[in-house]
Amino acid sequence: MDKNNKSTDDTQFDNASKTNTNNASETTQNHLKFLGDRVGTKLSRVFSSNRPMGYALIIIIVIVFYLSIFFVNPILITTGRQLKDINRYYAKRLSNRMMVTIASPIRHGFTDIIYKRIQQQLIDHLNVNRSAADNYNCQKKLIPTMANGGDLAMQYGLCDPESIFDGLDGDTKQSVDFLGFLYANHKDPINHPHLDKARLSIIDQFQHEYDYSLRSMFVGEQVLRGGRGLQRINRYRWQARADVELRSYFTQINHYIMYYDIIVDETYYSTPFNGVGDNCDGLAAAEPLQPGKDIVFTQPDGSTMICGQGLADCQPLGVIDGNGVLQPYGSETFTEACGNDPYCGNNGGQIYGANCGSDAGVELKCTGLANGVTFVGSIRPPNFRTRRGCASANTGKVGVTTVDPDGYTFTVTTKLVSLGSTFN
Repeated sequence: MDKNNKSTDDTQFDNASKTNTNNASETTQNHLKFLGDRVGTKLSRVFSSNRPMGYALIIIIVIVFYLSIFFVNPILITTGRQLKDINRYYAKRLSNRMMVTIASPIRHGFTDIIYKRIQQQLIDHLNVNRSAADNYNCQKKLIPTMANGGDLAMQYGLCDPESIFDGLDGDTKQSVDFLGFLYANHKDPINHPHLDKARLSIIDQFQHEYDYSLRSMFVGEQVLRGGRGLQRINRYRWQARADVELRSYFTQINHYIMYYDIIVDETYYSTPFNGVGDNCDGLAAAEPLQPGKDIVFTQPDGSTMICGQGLADCQPLGVIDGNGVLQPYGSETFTEACGNDPYCGNNGGQIYGANCGSDAGVELKCTGLANGVTFVGSIRPPNFRTRRGCASANTGKVGVTTVDPDGYTFTVTTKLVSLGSTFN
């Protein structure tokens, strides 16, 4: 009986030992499954039969893994840096083009403001001249009124030209609606994951914001023409400087300085003057459009276009090579023929040594350039804006229809003299 019990006990012990061994093997195999079916299975066999050898293999694999990272890491870093440099180059070029475009809204902004201020000073001068007072202060001098022998035809119309730019110190968080022109439906999602990512990328590239400070100086005044039988023209001149900071794609921060020259010419008329109501606004609205376009855009397909004010009336910009392909602005072919000038050196529609012609408006086509290419673009625009206006006693008054006894005409000309980056 004891022998039988002993035999039974030995059998149970052997079965338990086999069960524990099998469980350990299965546990090892489960732990090494993360290495894959092929490698994990082979290592499981080694590890279950010879644990020291299994640990050694695992350590060797870890060492090989870290060595591979060590040797591959410089390649990854170099590739990452190259991609970053490409993005930075593109972002810098895009920022520079945005900055050139920003010069126009800054110029338009302060020109519209000083236009109204000049008009108001002339209206005030007309009214005080016909008042019951004996005299009035104009440019720190006492001037007799009309009732006391005063004559506006013999004096300056602006009594306080130094105050025209008062309070015009700049602005913050401004932007230009590039996407509203380039991609009108940019806010509408696209029902395709990859295309919608491209849409969001385009939006991100054109996101920008700029601040600028404006400083101005009254330069002086002079009489251009006057005397017996001649209408006197008074000229005033200011200079303004805009310091601009642009924040754009890829965390670009760009700084530019822009210089403007502002000239105002005004003339007094002692004859009946129909400047009542909004008549003078109609004159200002009829200001002649300046020929030419001055905003360059790069399309998503790499082609370039040049547009006019208001981001409208665009046309292709580039050079046609010998194969009839239009090479865009900034390409090697364009740079060889025209440098970095989007107008290819044309002045008033003419390029020295080339045959230029215009089919319509300011569109320009010039053949016979370097390497036999043909320039396609726009006539170079003048870098100034002109606003014409007038003023009489009842200018701006609603419902008045009578003609005023006298009045002024004036012209505001704002010229962009220069702009440049402060990057060193």
